Amino acid sequence: MTELDAKLFDNSELVPTVWSQEGAREASGFRIFNPTIVGVEGGYAMCYRVVQDGSDHRWLATCQLDRAFNIVPGSVTPLSNFLDFAQRPLLNERALNWHADPRYFVLKGKIYLSWNDGANRPLNNQFLMEMDATGLLPVGKARVMSCSPRRQIEKNWMLFEANGDVYGIYSIAPLAVLKFDLDQPDRLDGKIISQTGWSTDYEGFYGILRGSAQPIMVDQHFLTLAHSSFKTPAGRIYCASFYSFSADAPFRVDAATAQPFELPNPNGSTFHFPRLNAEVSEVVYPCGMVAQGERLVISYGINDEQCAITSVPLATVTTLLEPVSSSFAVHNGATPVSPTPIPEDSSYTPLIPAEPIPLMWWDCVGKKFDGSIGDRKFQIGNFGDIASRDVVESIMQWPTRPVTGGQRKLISIGSVIHTASNRDIIWGSGMKGTKMMLNDSVKELGVYAVRGPLTLDMVRRHGIDISKVSHLFDPGCLIPHLFEDHVAVARASAKSTTFKIIPHYRDDMMLRRMHYRLNRHFVSVDCTPLQMVDAIIGAERVVSSSLHGIIFAESLGIPACWLAPIGGEDELKYYDYYYGTGRFAVKRFESVEDALRAEPMPLPKFDFQSYIDTFPKNEVEPLGEFGIGVGATVSFARFEESKFVRHFSCLDMDHPGAEGLWGTGKYSRVSANVLAREGDELVATIRLRPFNHADFQRPQAIAVSVNGGPTTEMEWGRGETDDVAIELPFTATGRQTPMEIIFGARNCRSPKSLGIPAIEVPLTFCLLSLNIAPSIQAD
Repeated sequence: MTELDAKLFDNSELVPTVWSQEGAREASGFRIFNPTIVGVEGGYAMCYRVVQDGSDHRWLATCQLDRAFNIVPGSVTPLSNFLDFAQRPLLNERALNWHADPRYFVLKGKIYLSWNDGANRPLNNQFLMEMDATGLLPVGKARVMSCSPRRQIEKNWMLFEANGDVYGIYSIAPLAVLKFDLDQPDRLDGKIISQTGWSTDYEGFYGILRGSAQPIMVDQHFLTLAHSSFKTPAGRIYCASFYSFSADAPFRVDAATAQPFELPNPNGSTFHFPRLNAEVSEVVYPCGMVAQGERLVISYGINDEQCAITSVPLATVTTLLEPVSSSFAVHNGATPVSPTPIPEDSSYTPLIPAEPIPLMWWDCVGKKFDGSIGDRKFQIGNFGDIASRDVVESIMQWPTRPVTGGQRKLISIGSVIHTASNRDIIWGSGMKGTKMMLNDSVKELGVYAVRGPLTLDMVRRHGIDISKVSHLFDPGCLIPHLFEDHVAVARASAKSTTFKIIPHYRDDMMLRRMHYRLNRHFVSVDCTPLQMVDAIIGAERVVSSSLHGIIFAESLGIPACWLAPIGGEDELKYYDYYYGTGRFAVKRFESVEDALRAEPMPLPKFDFQSYIDTFPKNEVEPLGEFGIGVGATVSFARFEESKFVRHFSCLDMDHPGAEGLWGTGKYSRVSANVLAREGDELVATIRLRPFNHADFQRPQAIAVSVNGGPTTEMEWGRGETDDVAIELPFTATGRQTPMEIIFGARNCRSPKSLGIPAIEVPLTFCLLSLNIAPSIQAD
């Protein structure tokens, strides 16, 4: 068998004779699938599911395989006929007779087999049974595996042994691990002993990771086989993947494959029986893995009707593993923060901060990313919409905030002109489509620039004065000009590449699934504008169904190809932009392949300074008030020192950094006033990053509270510096509510004392941002 070959089994050879003889059943009428394997003397034992077509029963059978994966004559065994249960009186008929999803494990030198009873009610069961040395027959009785709390349906717990103890993987992301005592006589009750978060894009694209086989120790890490499923236009696909975690508790995940691992499937999407699951188009379902020297023997089911085995070089898998970042634990209700008293000579006093400019832009953090086909949510936001904030703040040198209530606002980048109300200011916005026009009640707008002629004509036909409009442009094109220092650094360090693909957020998952071999070329729109610049600079061309992907590329001098959106996005805005840049012979490409073969549109000519000169600064400045409004987000990287003192008062928070404000004492304070109504339930969300040197005797921990309220404690792993967002609830006491946030740190050391010479002041954490929002109360 070569690396990419698969051994497919003849179902008729795997049906126990006693079952085919009962009722004169034809062996060809049985589905045999989802095999698990374990190494035994002379070869392997294999356990698999048996389903007779038209029957509601589910059985398990076993057999022996030689080292060439041939069935040992006479070894096929009707395992379900031999099962007994430790707590039989407590089990219903389904638990006794419905056996599915077998998995072999080797624990403390013995072979075990687990299975479950599917969607049993009111709760399903998972069982574990010791097997004999051949792996074919049971020893003793099956015991229920459980934990508390539990879900209605539990399955796919993958057991493993570490340092003499037995554990089970309860969930993969986050990696929740149970601990079991195999000496319990009647029932195995597991307890979650660790839970570690880790970051991966895999689940967003290819579905939730679920257990498939016992983890195998490889180079002091557990290599683990998993499976997931995802929807495509043809139907749901099941596939394999791998991840690895550390050999010791808390079992931190350290690497994972970034895309599905393709196990050989000679059958493709061909089914020989009616589908057990009508929505599937292809099923490759891994269930067993055994290390054999420098190779992995993997058993799996194909299309819920056949068994397969393949042998893969271990190096093929390990080279596909990519490092992943582990995160931190957050503990609520920690020991209250007890700060030191404020020194008498301190300048620390609450000040009334200046209110940022109300700017209309789509803040999509937490909103669905993939439409109806996925569950991902925006983590950062859509870079094109965030660009509205970055461009305006760069020109104004003053912060902005999301719009609240019915107040006047500035509307800039994005297809959001339909959100305008009377007396709003328009600078560079565009229309989304013919169904999203200005409201009939809108009679007066200050229009200084729009994206293109289609938007301008719509505004004119609505009766709005357009005499101040001298240029048509999307202000997103100004990012490379306004942040030219960043662009210069990025350009100097950029690696050249032939192309990048920027899908509209509704297209992202489907395009990645359709072109997963091009995965390294994809760029997500869930990023900041400068992150997008960093991601595409150096590309020879950009293929994009995101309008701002096209705009950013062209403003950087990169030819761009418009990829027709597949997620239902209105296309008027694309023509509006192209026409606004003087290009009327628009090229629209139906596929990535077409876009890569064709000649891109010619680059437009941008007049950046003329565009900036149209910004109505004198009209925008009066939109600001004083106080942090509900809905406002403040970035502590955006304040000049002279302006910072007008917004916040701080104690032991006096070291500004490139990304935020650093705490410099074991106890730190930040205060400001919040504009709200008395009695409003609010949440202050702060985002911070620890100073957490690997040489600390104990890793960094930060405790935080606001206005004397409940304390939240964050604790990082050794040397880890992941950002964390903390929500702190408080109640408004009036229109200007004092807000005081107190921080307590476990470690307060200067980088210089740790061998980092640049900074002599002690550091604890970097405060990155602050958001004030209404509290969402449960019904």
